[in-house]
Amino acid sequence: MPPPSLSSRMTIQRIGVSRRLQRTVTDRVPPAARLVQNHFGRRPLNGVHLVLAKPAVLPQLAAEAQGAAAGVPKKLWHAHPLSITRRPSDLYGAVVIAPKGGLQILLNAKRLRRAGEIDATLVYAFIEIDQLIRRGALERRIALVRHEMHHHRLRRGDYDQLLQQIRAEEDEAEQLLKQLATRN
Repeated sequence: MPPPSLSSRMTIQRIGVSRRLQRTVTDRVPPAARLVQNHFGRRPLNGVHLVLAKPAVLPQLAAEAQGAAAGVPKKLWHAHPLSITRRPSDLYGAVVIAPKGGLQILLNAKRLRRAGEIDATLVYAFIEIDQLIRRGALERRIALVRHEMHHHRLRRGDYDQLLQQIRAEEDEAEQLLKQLATRN
């Protein structure tokens, strides 16, 4: 039996966005996911949910998904902004953890106007997903969410170390994005 196609393992939702943009993103997801999956040669991308929305909605979506996944009480979800969506109008996309081990890619519809922007954003997001699947990465993200939502504050040294690891992952993703862009 052949493996299921990439599109059957991912869902794409739009919130206040045109169907045309949704179709464009839907068409560009499989090649971007395949490029990253072939590079790493591991980990099928299962259970990924893409949300295409306006920037004003992104902080709420990120807070609800990550707050629930991190076990933070609902009353704290929107009390403190998450660093991942602090400036939503500048954001192209963000990968967030979701309840029940799921992952979501939040895409800023206002930023995705050209095919190159969509491709680069999707490739970067799939690289982030691969990073989140690595050992200890999910626990670091949960610790960061709990800290930022003031549910379980970290000591200053632990927080600085966590930020340093996150910056290293961002640098790695940027380098991989450049490397993969030259292959296309």
